[in-house]
Amino acid sequence: KLSYQIFKNKNAALVSLIWSLFYLPTIRYSFFIGRDAFIFFLFFITLYFGFNYLAKGKKEFFIYFLLSFVFLTHTDPRYLLFIPVIIIPLYDFFGLKNGLLKYFKFIILFSLFLFPWTVRNYFYFDGLVIVSPKYLDFRKKNTFTSQEDFKDSYTEKDFMLSSVGLGDQSFTIKNRIDVIYDDERELILMGENPQNRSLEELEAVRSGKSPADTFISKRFWMFKQFWRVTNFNGDFFPYPSGIFTIWSLKHNIVNIIFYGILLPFFIFSVIFNFNKKSLDIKYFLYIILYQCVIHTFIWSRVRYRHPIDPLIIIFGVNGMFLLYQYLNDKKIFKNIK
Repeated sequence: KLSYQIFKNKNAALVSLIWSLFYLPTIRYSFFIGRDAFIFFLFFITLYFGFNYLAKGKKEFFIYFLLSFVFLTHTDPRYLLFIPVIIIPLYDFFGLKNGLLKYFKFIILFSLFLFPWTVRNYFYFDGLVIVSPKYLDFRKKNTFTSQEDFKDSYTEKDFMLSSVGLGDQSFTIKNRIDVIYDDERELILMGENPQNRSLEELEAVRSGKSPADTFISKRFWMFKQFWRVTNFNGDFFPYPSGIFTIWSLKHNIVNIIFYGILLPFFIFSVIFNFNKKSLDIKYFLYIILYQCVIHTFIWSRVRYRHPIDPLIIIFGVNGMFLLYQYLNDKKIFKNIK
């Protein structure tokens, strides 16, 4: 439905729906399936309600958008970072004065809906925790010093719900172990293996691979990780993490078929639609761009892209139909000539 609302193409909308239903990168390779699947759902319906409110101006869509956004931020507090940029589409659709009024209305109502949870957290954690202790525990400068501290901040039920089901992720990441520091790296280059590392990790070190350690190199790695299609040869996360990951052959093939093939058509569609004056298209391009920017400058994993994968599918399938139409028109033009 959303695809049709944006591009008014029933065939493209049907293909987008089928592609989304069988999109294995999300189904099989989300790290925390129990929580991530809920985040993907909440993120997408939040976009849907927000878009319909902007396009139709109906109050019920505003309420639905507000509620779904509250649930989304409770599930993953990173989406609080979207609050400052909500003003942009409001300005585009309603103008400066009305856009600002609606934005302040949103902030007030959002805070009111958030308040009961904050009160609950205050009594539960004995301190100010606005949403989640993982991100916003103001009682400590460094919220957690160990994995045990992190686990202790949740009830057993909370932690199990967050961690339930690793899908194929636990099998596809062949190595996820401690950082290789300089002294061990030197020993590996000398032919030793003091920590009993895997063959893939040893080969990565000997080929000169190492974690990104400068601001620019980290940003480049984050951007590449966000849009990653394959990981055949393995890669190190930037410092301070520094862990080594490599995907299984099955994971690489699945990602190429369902995401990699679509990516060029997505880029083509974005370029084709970029200069159009359609506010509908701009709204979703803002979302895609901002999701990429915040994870490029903060921290990035492939699964952080998954919430916008439905939009990549919608734009990518639209790119396929645009290219088909272009080639078809070119053929007709030649025949006429």
